Amino acid sequence: MIMPIGKLPPELTTKIFELAIQSNVAEGPSSPHTSASTAGDLFRLLHLSHVCSLWRQTIITSPTLWALCPVDVQLDRRQKKYLDGLQMLLDCSAKLPISVSLATTGDTFTGPTGPLILPAIISTASRWRDLDVDTRSVLDLDHLRLPPGTFAALETLRISYKNMIPQAPITLFTLFPRLHCLRVTFSRNSDRDALLQMPWTQLSHVEITDPNPHTCLSALLRCNNIVSAVLITRRYLATLEAAVVMLPCLETLKIECRGASGGIGTFFTQLHLPVLKTLSLAFQDSVLWSASTFAVFQSRAPNIAELSLEGCVIPSHELVAVLQLAPVLKKFTLKYCPQCIDDFFLEAFAFGPDHTDRLVPQLEELDWQAVYHHFDLPIFEAAIRSRLSISDMTSPAVPHLRSVRVVDSMWSQADALRVCLQDLCDQGLTLILS
Repeated sequence: MIMPIGKLPPELTTKIFELAIQSNVAEGPSSPHTSASTAGDLFRLLHLSHVCSLWRQTIITSPTLWALCPVDVQLDRRQKKYLDGLQMLLDCSAKLPISVSLATTGDTFTGPTGPLILPAIISTASRWRDLDVDTRSVLDLDHLRLPPGTFAALETLRISYKNMIPQAPITLFTLFPRLHCLRVTFSRNSDRDALLQMPWTQLSHVEITDPNPHTCLSALLRCNNIVSAVLITRRYLATLEAAVVMLPCLETLKIECRGASGGIGTFFTQLHLPVLKTLSLAFQDSVLWSASTFAVFQSRAPNIAELSLEGCVIPSHELVAVLQLAPVLKKFTLKYCPQCIDDFFLEAFAFGPDHTDRLVPQLEELDWQAVYHHFDLPIFEAAIRSRLSISDMTSPAVPHLRSVRVVDSMWSQADALRVCLQDLCDQGLTLILS
């Protein structure tokens, strides 16, 4: 059905505008706001309001549209028109939840606008849903000594300590009763455990970026109800003698460590993750793989269904040992692991003629990138075929491989192997080789 847009019900017109504002369509090179998401959303909204009087009226009277625009606040801006525009944006979104970003261009306030902007922003704090703050704005908010309930709606908090590190604990963040998602970035190396005063037990997702791995692990171990976590650091942990901590709800864990050479075992010695489903590890090539420590960890995390390893110089026989302790693995990803895959691994990976001693029998997706060519292609072909040739009479419950992606690894022989496996592709196998 085709209907002139002027005759659409206001509710439908508003919904169309919502989709237009949230779209990722580029605004074009002439737009002055293409690099700022806040300005970009507002720019699209104002453009729509200039099309005709009907659209302008719809937009002006639709708080849901204005609430879609993140409020990006520079606390040390001096211009009165900046404060007026900010107040208009806050007023237009009425009482709806909004996303707010607070930042300063320097480490101290230098003009009269700062004291004016903070009260205007704080008056709407009860409806902040997402908050992004830097060090200076954190300190100024903390100095206001805000009463409990000020941030009653806040669910997501992002903090970036880049220019300076607070010298005393920040208690502000303990006032967030609905906070469940936390992202913290430290760019300088120091002990900050005491500074991170957070409602840890209510968090369901954390992302900690810190050169100090102890800060990352210490924060994670406080989150009794965490569901997903990302730890990004630049050094490896020294040996720790500490008790094992169970995180009974953690399903997804990603650890990135890109720094000096060292061992990764200490990351896992304290972790007991009974429901962990997805584990992603990204390290430098100089990482020392601790097979025995990781095996003990796997015994405390028996339900890993997706495993991703990047930059791990792990010998093939130790990789086989890892997979032997992952009986429910469904997706296996390798990136830039030059020693992992060879003839020994592929022979262990293949199902035997009697279909016994299967390695990761439930595996459905294989994704390898830059594992390099240290194996014979016929052995690779045989291993893949063995996992798609089990008859239903023999083992009807065992799933077959559905997807095999091996890129930046086979070079000139990829085309020949693709031809050899074409019959499996005809049976439904997704095959990508290069």
